[in-house]
Formats: sequence, C-alpha cells, structure tokens
Amino acid sequence: MPKDRRREEESDRIEVHIREPKPRDRWLGDEVFREVRYAGWRDSLSDEPCFVISVAAKLVNLHPQTLRNYERLGLIKPRRSAGNVRLYSPRDIERLRYICRLTDELGVNLAGVEVIMNMMERMRQMQEEMERVRTELEAEIEQLRRKLSEYQR
Repeated sequence: MPKDRRREEESDRIEVHIREPKPRDRWLGDEVFREVRYAGWRDSLSDEPCFVISVAAKLVNLHPQTLRNYERLGLIKPRRSAGNVRLYSPRDIERLRYICRLTDELGVNLAGVEVIMNMMERMRQMQEEMERVRTELEAEIEQLRRKLSEYQR
C-alpha cells in the first residue's frame, strides 16, 4: 500500500487519507487508520466543534492525554458538549498541528509555544485594529476630498 493514498469520498469537502502509522503512533498499534480532513480548512477554518478527543488525537498523531495536557496548560481550548465531552474544531486541529510543528521540528518547549501563540494572537489583534483604523482614515480622506472639490467649484 502506498505511504499516503488519497481518495475523495461522497462529498467534495471530505478527503480520507489512509497512511501507515508513524513511530510516535505506537499507542495506536500497528494498524493503518483513516485520517479525515475537511478540504479547504486553511481557507475557511471553521470554529464549529466536530471532533471528539480520540479523533482529534488521531488527526494530529498525538495521544489523547497529550491533548488533555495541552488544554490544562492553556495551549488549546476545546469546546464542551452538554455532557462535558471535549469537542475540537478544524481551527483547533490546525492549532494543534502548529504546536506539534513548533515542538517537534523546531524544538520549542511548551513554555515557548505558549509565548509564541500569545504573540501571534496579539499580532492578529493588532492587524485587525490597524485595518479598522485604515478603513476609517480612508473614509475620512474621501470625505475631505469631496468637501475640497465642493469648495473649489
């Protein structure tokens, strides 16, 4: 079987990936498992919680206890169902993948991950604020241009 065989299922929005387990998948045993992803997550990440912890853990190749630990540390905040079951959104999954990349590929410890994530959130907020101010200033400039053209007539 190829290492990563992809096929489309009934919907255009769902892709199923069948892959061989990686070394850190030991807790899953030697079985091959199905990884479900929504196509276009990066374009429009949904905040709709739809994955229970076991599915979320498989999607990011981590043990469910690791996800619980990340929640305890405040790195991820999954929503809870009425029965207090953790539910992860596609945006949460992407955040977990980013945490894995920081820790595995870049060697950042969890305290560093927290600092990086907080800085990224602050940068996002500042960008939104700058965009809001830019829009307001452009509207004000346009208004002043209209007044100037009226006075010049």
